[in-house]
Amino acid sequence: SLNAPPYFDGSNYAFWKVQMRAFLCSIGETISDAVGWTWPEAAKSTWDKAAFTIANANSKALNAIFCGVSLDEFHRISHVTVAKEAWQILETTYEGTKKVKDTKL
Repeated sequence: SLNAPPYFDGSNYAFWKVQMRAFLCSIGETISDAVGWTWPEAAKSTWDKAAFTIANANSKALNAIFCGVSLDEFHRISHVTVAKEAWQILETTYEGTKKVKDTKL
């Protein structure tokens, strides 16, 4: 389905990662960028339009990630509020840290 994120059950992370990036891009450019953004640090009452756009994109990206993983994977990332953190947890779990990746190469 074009409306449902790709499903990740803990196997073949590389395949899911590529599909999820494409899915996030299909939602919108700011949504796909959300896995690289951090939540605005200022109090919500002081946010400008750009901060609200970032927060909205983060929420959509995080929802797509949560909906696209199995229950086991959800438990691994359910405590985060920033899409970038959820993405990094899954990436580190299944690909390792930069040091591990470099060693594998």
